[in-house]
Amino acid sequence: MNDTTVTQDENVADSSLIIIGRSLFNFVLGLLILLALWWLGGYLIYINPNTTHFADFGPIPTFQAFPVLWGDGTIQAAIAASSYRLFMALL
Repeated sequence: MNDTTVTQDENVADSSLIIIGRSLFNFVLGLLILLALWWLGGYLIYINPNTTHFADFGPIPTFQAFPVLWGDGTIQAAIAASSYRLFMALL
């Protein structure tokens, strides 16, 4: 191999890493923005006296309830029912 081929291979590898890094960054940034908007919406619901009952739909109460719901099979049952409806609709 000559030096030009090695340099081109290195450039392709470098550009692939940049693309993967950028994609990962965009994914994480998108999740953080979504979480921030979810938290903001939950906070706005919490401070309004007419909607305080729905404050448990915020991110922190949801993440706290997740292990319990997973442990008793509620989440798996919901996933199975939704998947069944989706696949039946696609047939």
